Amino acid sequence: GKSFPIPERIQQLKNIGLESSIGKGAFGKLCTRNTNEWEKQFSDLLKYRDAHGNCNVPTKNTTLGRWVSSQRKKYRQFSSDEGRDEDHVFGWSKELRSRFQRLNEIGFNFHVGKG
Repeated sequence: GKSFPIPERIQQLKNIGLESSIGKGAFGKLCTRNTNEWEKQFSDLLKYRDAHGNCNVPTKNTTLGRWVSSQRKKYRQFSSDEGRDEDHVFGWSKELRSRFQRLNEIGFNFHVGKG
């Protein structure tokens, strides 16, 4: 696509509620690409669920499997960080919470092998 001048780019991010992610350390990598990627994997997970009747994707050797693992890892980090240091997750916390919520709703299991 065409590239936008920076202010316009930031305005665009603001419009979709991602401005809090600009230049914020480890969690600063949240960008539209990241969101699109997440949506893509999420829809793949839905397809998987439709095909297999569950969300227990094998985590070996597939893009979706790696993604699923990373969601679990983020979830653990998120859960442990949240009580301790709200600010630490910046504007991410809202975004992540809604992602985890959506995963939860489709029956995704964040705790493998623990029930």
